[in-house]
Amino acid sequence: GQFPSAEQFVQRALQADPKLAQAHIHQAQLLLMHSNVTAAEKAFETGVQLAPYRSPIRLADAQRKAGSGRTEEARAAVAEILKHAPDYLPAILMQARLETQERKFDQALALTTRVLARDPFSLETRQLRTQLYAAKGEPEKAVIEWEQFDKDLPGNPLIKSQLAQAYLANSEAAKAGTAAEQAIRLSSNRLDVLDIQSRLL
Repeated sequence: GQFPSAEQFVQRALQADPKLAQAHIHQAQLLLMHSNVTAAEKAFETGVQLAPYRSPIRLADAQRKAGSGRTEEARAAVAEILKHAPDYLPAILMQARLETQERKFDQALALTTRVLARDPFSLETRQLRTQLYAAKGEPEKAVIEWEQFDKDLPGNPLIKSQLAQAYLANSEAAKAGTAAEQAIRLSSNRLDVLDIQSRLL
């Protein structure tokens, strides 16, 4: 027999389990393809409400709201997640990003500290901290953290390239060049390292 269309597949999934969050999300995506925005929004909201609190669906909803300028709705969505799952690290990091958007840099840093206490190797969290230190006019603090991270995980080209950028932001061009060269030796396809080198010339 023929394979079912995407629409048929979603309808069958919803008939089998009307509370399947992912099926509602797929339905929303299909409705958007047909430019049925109102129905898509309703299906998406249904999917979000049915999703577990530790679900990427709920985080994606918060990101979608933040990306479209609905900051208060995004904040409420993240707060709802953290009310039920207070130790869910991706939601804490999302909250830190929202604080950063509102220029509440100290609150954002405190949240990233909470994340790193549980996941010290989170590159994404460390990159956000670098942005926060830059915004606060304290690039030397980013250098200290990346130097320590480089000691903790030696030989990692991603860390070396981030360290190079931190040196560059702190007006330490010679050290930035050395770190960039080390990153290139470790991995020849790091485009951002080549970008650092071009800025050092």
